[in-house]
Amino acid sequence: MTEQTTGGPSRGVLARALLAGAGLPLVIGAVGAVLVLSWRDELPARVASHWGTDGTADGFSSASTLAWLIGGFAAAFAVIGLALVLAVRADATVTRVVATTTAGTTAFVTALSLLLTERQRGLTDAAGVELPGTAIAGALAAGVAVAVLAAVLVPRWTPGTRPLGPLPPGATEAPHLAVGVGERVVWTRSAATGGVPGVVLIAGIGVTAVIGVVGRHVSTIGPLKGTRGYILRGGDALLVECTDGVRTIVTVDDAGTAAALLNALLERRFGGI
Repeated sequence: MTEQTTGGPSRGVLARALLAGAGLPLVIGAVGAVLVLSWRDELPARVASHWGTDGTADGFSSASTLAWLIGGFAAAFAVIGLALVLAVRADATVTRVVATTTAGTTAFVTALSLLLTERQRGLTDAAGVELPGTAIAGALAAGVAVAVLAAVLVPRWTPGTRPLGPLPPGATEAPHLAVGVGERVVWTRSAATGGVPGVVLIAGIGVTAVIGVVGRHVSTIGPLKGTRGYILRGGDALLVECTDGVRTIVTVDDAGTAAALLNALLERRFGGI
């Protein structure tokens, strides 16, 4: 179960997010390193630690080195999780994505290392150890389970917002369009980018689509802190603020017309804005 909080994360909520994004990787890495060290006397002098595409071992290391690698990988992801959770804590969804990614990835890598190392206990030569599909499947299951746990640990909250300040020079009131009762209206525009930035954007979407935040950005500083945005380029942008305090900004041409239409529809439905 997750709790619903408003006004940004409290200290307790932030502590849970940090536990999920940084604490879990540290604990998982520490457990993995200790287990490998506890098996040291049962493992061959050269432990298989890397496998080629044909499934045969082609890289070896000592048990101590493997333990340090597991712990170091987990520590690195814990630092990444700590930094990112603090940076994006204005948005609960992105915070949850960060926590599930760092914790789940650490769990997968640690579980895979442990499953493959455990198979080498009692051997004197690890050269013949193959990479079994069951180990990969088990590690994936562990990664997913820990990612779900991290997601559950991070509560939901509505980001706090700051006043937007005075209107720009020359703007004395919100834009508005005359829309008659029962009149149907539609406004559409598209935004795109090209060249190298476009390639980078497509690659980024390919990655972020897996974790559910396609093309979305979150402001972490400034007067728009906590605002969610779909930023494809510079220029005019439409900023929508909901009654629950959530703000969304989209860069698009003719944003003023879109804002005027939204204001008109709000006035028609609710009698004012």
